Order: sequence, then C-alpha cells, then structure tokens
Amino acid sequence: MELLLIPIYVSICYVTFKLFRIPVNQWSLATAALGGIIGIALLLLIMNYNHPFNTNARTYFAVTPVFPSVRGRVIEVPVQANGPLKEGENAIFETRTGYQRGCANHKRLNDLRATT
Repeated sequence: MELLLIPIYVSICYVTFKLFRIPVNQWSLATAALGGIIGIALLLLIMNYNHPFNTNARTYFAVTPVFPSVRGRVIEVPVQANGPLKEGENAIFETRTGYQRGCANHKRLNDLRATT
C-alpha cells in the first residue's frame, strides 16, 4: 500500500510545483519530502488504529464440533479424513454398554417426567 501512496504523492507534488511555479531548491524539496513522510505515516497509523480485531479467538478453519450425547469407548472410526458424510451416516462406533446406559438413563428420565 505504501508503494502505491508514495508515487501518488510524488505525482501530486510534481504537478503542484509545475502548476504554481514553486522554485525547486533545498528548502522546498525538504518541505515536500517531510510533508509526504509525515502524511503517509499518519494515514497508515490512522488506518491501523481503525483496523478490526478480536482478542478472544481467531478462526482459521471452519470446523463442525462433534459432541456425543452418550458416553462410551470408541471402537471404530470408519470415515476418511476430509471426506463427506451423508445424513444419518455414522462417523464413529462405540461400545454398546455406554450407549445402552445412556439410553436407559434417557428412558428413566422420560418416565419420571411422564409420571409428574
């Protein structure tokens, strides 16, 4: 960006010196150079100050988190890395004891809700 701003400023200075017939000497060139340096520096500082940021997190990849509703030991993962899954397709297989325990707890809670 600085490489675009510098030639633009130099061309504006060139046109200004030619249009208003400003004498080209040590002081006029030094004033134009310092004015350009200060102007571009202020512009970059103001743009950096207004740049959006987030202190909490950075997202590098879109990821779908997987949180199982029951506990158990995973015994098989039959999917390929970065491969698509269809709806209803199992991504992991776990031991039946953890799944059955989760189902039993769920059924018990539903029965308690139905009786109250």
